[in-house]
Parts: sequence; structure tokens; C-alpha cells
Amino acid sequence: CQRYADRPCLATRKPDADYQAISYSQLWARVLALADGLQKEGWVTRGDLVGICGFCSVDWAVADLACLCLGAVSVPLDSGISELYFVHVLSETQLSCLISDYQPLARLAPALADCPSLKSVLAIRLPEEERHRSLELSARWGWLDHVESAGERATPAVPAGPEELFSVVYTSGSTGPPKGVMLTHGRWVQTLQDALERAAVPRLTVGYLPLSHMAGRITLYATMMGGGSVSMVPRSDMSTLLDDI
Repeated sequence: CQRYADRPCLATRKPDADYQAISYSQLWARVLALADGLQKEGWVTRGDLVGICGFCSVDWAVADLACLCLGAVSVPLDSGISELYFVHVLSETQLSCLISDYQPLARLAPALADCPSLKSVLAIRLPEEERHRSLELSARWGWLDHVESAGERATPAVPAGPEELFSVVYTSGSTGPPKGVMLTHGRWVQTLQDALERAAVPRLTVGYLPLSHMAGRITLYATMMGGGSVSMVPRSDMSTLLDDI
């Protein structure tokens, strides 16, 4: 982020509006603030497995990078995951924290009772005027942006070794219960280096794939590692994709 500090990094837009971008330095400031808030208030600590459920968004990227910063292990979850498969993933991973868009969280809330390891839940992507809604959860819960606002500037954890776990990535479940793949830091770095070798110049990419999908996540990280910019579409159903491009 320091190398490309002033370059546009991630851009978002509302339908019928232009893209608005944040720079690499702005992204990193958000990541460090969220990491500090998560750690300081006891939401996430090193080694925790943290579920991140939602579509392609800046908040998703910030949450994933904050987990990396803290030495936690992220578990990306598709926002359309069924309650049955959600319970399956919860039972296998024993998540300690879940960060999720509000809409899938409200739908999946009853299943959270089947995950005794889950200590905290953070909701994202809900306008302030709609936050009067309440969730019936046994776990501690709050709003991701409030935790980020309470943070300052975290000190990144000691870098993980190549054999340490970076993420647990699940298959879609289209042919049976989703299967978790354990992705180490070394394997993830090699994957991104391979992707970068095929790009001679910084990329300008469109983020239309869910970040729970490896293709979407590789595109995001490889673009950022090369100093490029990702423009994230506003709707997950791709109904505005041609306009987005």
C-alpha cells in the first residue's frame, strides 16, 4: 500500500452514478483501524477463524485484510448459502466470529444457535436509517463500521510462516455438502505471484464475482499487488453489469 499510496485502489458506485474510488493509503488506514478495533474490543484475536459473508465490496476487502493483519484465518462464505450448508460450515470450522452483510445475516440468524463456538457477529452494509432493526442472537453482535471507527492504527501481527493457515475456502456445494480447502500463506502467495506474471501492467478490473469465489478473490488481490484498480459492481445479480463496465 505504501508503494502505490496515492493511486486509486477500490472503486464503488450506486446505480446511475459514477464510480468513487479510495486510494491505497485510504484502504490501508481503514484496514489498520478495523484491525485495531477488532483486537482492542476483543472481537478477533490471532488464530481465530472468522467467517466473512457477503458480495464483492470494499467492506469485505477491508475485513479480509484486517484478518490477515491480525493473524486470524478468514473463511469466505457466499451470501446465498443455504441454511443447511451454513450449519455444515459452522460445525466444521467452529467459527469464533462472523462478519456478514445484514441481509444474509438476518436470514441465517436462526442457524447461529447451532454454533456454540461463535462468540461475536458483526453486520455490514446497512444504511444508518435502517439500523433500528434488531437481531435475536445469543452471540455478542454489533456494526462493523462502529468497530472500525473505534480503532486507531493497529500494529500488524508477526508475519505468518508459509505453512501457517491463511484461509479456509469452501466449494459451492452444487454437487453435495461444501468441502473446505485449507489454504496456507505460502500457497496463497504463490498463486498471486503466478497471476501477476501474466500481467505486464497494472490492471483495471471489474469486481463482479463474489469474493467467496477464488476467481474473484485472486482478481482482487492480484490487481492490488500490481498497483491496479478494482471497480466493484453495485448489484450482485449483475443486472447493471454492462453499465458498470
